[in-house]
Amino acid sequence: MMEFNEFTDRITGLVQQKMGEGYTVTATKVLKNNDITRTGIVIMEKKDSMSPTIYLEEPYQQYQDGADVEEIVEEITVLYEQHSHNIKLDMDFFGDFSQVEDRIFHKVINYEKNRELLKSMPYFRWHDLAVVFLLCDAGKSVWQGIHSDLQQPSGYVGKDSGGNIPYSPAEYETEDAGTFSAHTEAVG
Repeated sequence: MMEFNEFTDRITGLVQQKMGEGYTVTATKVLKNNDITRTGIVIMEKKDSMSPTIYLEEPYQQYQDGADVEEIVEEITVLYEQHSHNIKLDMDFFGDFSQVEDRIFHKVINYEKNRELLKSMPYFRWHDLAVVFLLCDAGKSVWQGIHSDLQQPSGYVGKDSGGNIPYSPAEYETEDAGTFSAHTEAVG
């Protein structure tokens, strides 16, 4: 029985073989909400700039329960084929902030439980919480956290916000939770 890291390496190699030279398959660690780290693989057609991450914890559980590695590789490639076409996006789109600014929303997360995640994204504190920013992909229900590498040059950034905020975070620094809730409810 393979350990998880060995399983990850094996699946990555087998998926690379199955997909062929036109693709790059890499294992990655993804830090999620509440500082939970997940392991996944990214199957990227060489001409693409984005691809879904397929997490491996569930397939590993299937393997531990007796599933064949080849069947798991087949399931992963089918899953990739089903979902890869949904996220074709020209990354140059992000170069023009006016194209994305109407798609930026905020979300409130626990500051203490997300310290590691917050190192990679703009946020501002609000009591024991952190307000982070998400990008809604073209009206779909796909949300992506805005990370530090997507931040805009200073000029648009809130002075003490650490990120892309078209207003000063002081607007939200209030003891009136009702006011803050009204803003968060508006973005859903």
